[in-house]
Amino acid sequence: MQDLNLKIAELLCTRLCHDLTGPIGAVNNGVEFLGDDSADMLSQAVELIGNSARDAVSRLQFYRQAYGRVNTGGEANLEELKHVCSQFFGHGKVRLEWPDIHAGGATISISRNFGRILLNVLLLGAESLIRGGTLSVSLSADENQKTATIRAVGKPIKMEEETLKALAGTLPQSELSPRNVQPYATGLLIREIGAECSHELGEDVFTLRISKSLA
Repeated sequence: MQDLNLKIAELLCTRLCHDLTGPIGAVNNGVEFLGDDSADMLSQAVELIGNSARDAVSRLQFYRQAYGRVNTGGEANLEELKHVCSQFFGHGKVRLEWPDIHAGGATISISRNFGRILLNVLLLGAESLIRGGTLSVSLSADENQKTATIRAVGKPIKMEEETLKALAGTLPQSELSPRNVQPYATGLLIREIGAECSHELGEDVFTLRISKSLA
């Protein structure tokens, strides 16, 4: 197990570095443009640096919540998670819908580990929106369980079988890669807290549900 944990950590680090290369590289390009004497180029460089720096910060804040080890006690701050996700998805072609009713602790509460899983499941939903679309969050609870539902709506929806196998834990460890390690790790987190994951995959809708029994 220790060897597997090390492999997962290494692959997640590889993926994290890849995801941060774009905005950080753009900041570096903007700095190089600052040496140009053109006023227009200077203005564009400042804009590029500002936008790219904000993008990098939002990604770091999101990944810290999604990948970082959290205190297992207490409840997640849903307003904070919503803010972090809104910043993260605010720079691309995926639009996040997270109604206030699903972000208030007075309505429903989830553990910090459940919150961490929620962010990772959002990444999976976003991955299916290859040409952009809408990613929505809803939380519900009854006397038996709490459920987080993530719906990705877009045309087309694409979800690799390899990703679903990684999420379910049926992908052979020898086939782990930077591309599929995130869903694999997400599945481990889901099973670690005794939750269950189900999904429905259609032509233009991909739904993921994470349910945690209260028994």
